[in-house]
Amino acid sequence: MDFLIAGFFFWVLLSSVLALHPDVSFRAWQVFAGWLILYYLIPLVVTTPRRTYLFFLFFFLVNLKMSQHGARTWVMRGFSFADWGATGSPGWFQNSGEFAMEMAGFVGISWCLLYALRRHMGKWKFRLAVLILPGTAAASVVASSSRGGQLALLAVACVLLFFHKVRIRNVVIVASVLAMGWILLPAQQKARFQTMGEDPSSESRLTYWRASWEVAKNHPVTGIGYNNWPTYWASVLGGGRIERIHNSTLQAAAETGFPGAALFFCMIFLSFRLNAQTRRRARKMGPWKEAYWGMATGLDAGMVGFLVASQFMSVLYYPIFWVSFGLTTAVSETSRKAVRATARQPHHPPFVHSPSVVPEPGVG
Repeated sequence: MDFLIAGFFFWVLLSSVLALHPDVSFRAWQVFAGWLILYYLIPLVVTTPRRTYLFFLFFFLVNLKMSQHGARTWVMRGFSFADWGATGSPGWFQNSGEFAMEMAGFVGISWCLLYALRRHMGKWKFRLAVLILPGTAAASVVASSSRGGQLALLAVACVLLFFHKVRIRNVVIVASVLAMGWILLPAQQKARFQTMGEDPSSESRLTYWRASWEVAKNHPVTGIGYNNWPTYWASVLGGGRIERIHNSTLQAAAETGFPGAALFFCMIFLSFRLNAQTRRRARKMGPWKEAYWGMATGLDAGMVGFLVASQFMSVLYYPIFWVSFGLTTAVSETSRKAVRATARQPHHPPFVHSPSVVPEPGVG
């Protein structure tokens, strides 16, 4: 993962140098450089199972600050529909779409860790924690009015069902929750799903997607340059409103070329592989095995949600993916170190330390 991150960084730098407007690329360079630094800092700080667990709790608190606000917004307006939806904290998640994307991923991450630790919490504490963490996050996704975020939440629910034993009871529970969510969904939001692909918002995004694909084919190696799409699209229109591509895959291909998009998807594939390895190692981690199974599985579920939502948003250089990559690397490395430390411990034959079975000098 470190090699792929460095390779993508180099390719973004190359695309900036060879961009249609290099000055535009370098004006926004600190954004991607910040996530690069953050990725390498997380594994440097999170070096033990205890630190990993505490970091996840901190991650939960940060997201809870936004999820409870989104859920409260939805309740205060009487579970009704609003064009502006619900938003998170100012900055990266102030837009309702990006906020819904983060909350959908948070549903998967928080549910998996809570489910893994349910035996240590007690029935009522577990239920209360589910209501407070993934419950408020799911309500925030519904309140956001973002179709991409709500589709991501549906994908996360399917992933959670896959990782659990596929029993009739689990299928019924998931189906019931989804049915309840559909019933609570405002009529205006249901209408937006029914007109998907035909309404003005969908038609404009299809236009951006077709245009970005043509740009990627015309600039296949390094693309038009990091952060150059808004400037390029404004020049095509001759001014007017600047729009993003609204698709992170096409954003990577158009701005960094097909090699940049390939590196990005290699990182995503590797994150799933690292989490699968962590789940296998977790069986040998003694008291930490439940927590590590929950963290690795939650990161997988969250990544699926991020991927689905990112097909409707330009979030390639948002913190969502890069923090997830850093957490995946930290969880993988700390589990590897813990298993190695356990294997290095000396193995003593049974009863060798028991004074009652050690023969006395001169006996036997």
